Amino acid sequence: MKKTRYPFLIALSLFHVVGLKANDNTTLVNTQPSFNNDKVLLETQFTPVVLENLQGKLIVLPELQGRAMVGTFKVAKEDPFHDKSLGWINRRYLQNKHTDPGAAVGGSTRLWFGSEKGPYAIFFAPGKPQTVPNIRVPDAISMDEYKIVRRSTSSVHMQATADILNYSKFVFEVDIQRSISLINEGDLLKALSISSLDTVNAFAYEAHTKIKNVGSADWTAKTGMLSIWDLSAFDPSDNNTVVMPIRGSLTEPTAYFNENSTSHYRIMDDIVYYRANAKYMNKIGIPIENTKPVLGSYDSENNLLTIITFSFNPADKYYNNAVWFEDGYEAHKGEAINVFNDGSVGGKPPFGPFYELETSSSARPLKAGETHSHTHKVFHVTGERHTLNQISENLFGVDLATIENVFKD
Repeated sequence: MKKTRYPFLIALSLFHVVGLKANDNTTLVNTQPSFNNDKVLLETQFTPVVLENLQGKLIVLPELQGRAMVGTFKVAKEDPFHDKSLGWINRRYLQNKHTDPGAAVGGSTRLWFGSEKGPYAIFFAPGKPQTVPNIRVPDAISMDEYKIVRRSTSSVHMQATADILNYSKFVFEVDIQRSISLINEGDLLKALSISSLDTVNAFAYEAHTKIKNVGSADWTAKTGMLSIWDLSAFDPSDNNTVVMPIRGSLTEPTAYFNENSTSHYRIMDDIVYYRANAKYMNKIGIPIENTKPVLGSYDSENNLLTIITFSFNPADKYYNNAVWFEDGYEAHKGEAINVFNDGSVGGKPPFGPFYELETSSSARPLKAGETHSHTHKVFHVTGERHTLNQISENLFGVDLATIENVFKD
């Protein structure tokens, strides 16, 4: 695959900051980001749903497609993570009315659908060149409010319907069911393979999305098929490393719109490492044949371990391809894991800065009335290094010392 640097990068930075320009000179309502301040800020334009359990709290916005915005640990006031927001959001943009479908809004897990590029893309009008200035983010994943169907203290279930047009002029008539739920202590301990939370603070939640073909036409490889795409935006640091265990042999992750740089990735002992410092705009992916349904990051600067697990069936045949390189492009040979790293381009500042950990479902043929679903789980853990190290070894197969030193050469 040819990896020529695309003018895409400069155009992409311009596209994403459209939503910021009107607010560049405004003053933030709250200059000190925190969970409570973020809640106050979001209440100026939205009606946040705050989920809560014994381990933490999470803000969800049904008005933004059931997007989880930020979470926080429940810890003592003297703890450095007390009231600290976990998740990157565009605070400057969000203090005003949301009017731009292409704005970089952020959120600790947001819903998109694929395909992004190619003959079945839903981000371009039919016949329009597939270039950044022509991107149009469908309302179903940018502007539409999802209706609350039911909620409890620790979960909220939302629903929407949409007609989504793709580049081949096929209309997906879809019912969308989306649930955001906090993960209870028992399930959290089981997922982390530890016996107690005595030495760590841990907080976790899951996004479960189910789509149903409610039209009369079948979704096939010839019409295009929707995939469910969850993206989690987080704050970077200079000592933040993404960890992706793999199966099989891999010499380089997939490059999406510019060259991969060895300053930002390493592959050692069946693990792909990525430097998520938001100082080199780049997106990578892991081929399906190398994918394991777990990834995460360790921020040694803040002693924060973040883990994402997701539903994955390696036998699924189709994955929507979001690569922007045209050479050798195959519409249904995409990936389930992506990492986006923010950065400045062409003299323009980063979007956030932030980085994203992304997972996608397969693109499954659906007859009228059939459904497809995807689950994306996020775990945040901080505390004593011994237990964090145990969790890292349990889930990633590597110790923290290796993770935090992999780029120190």
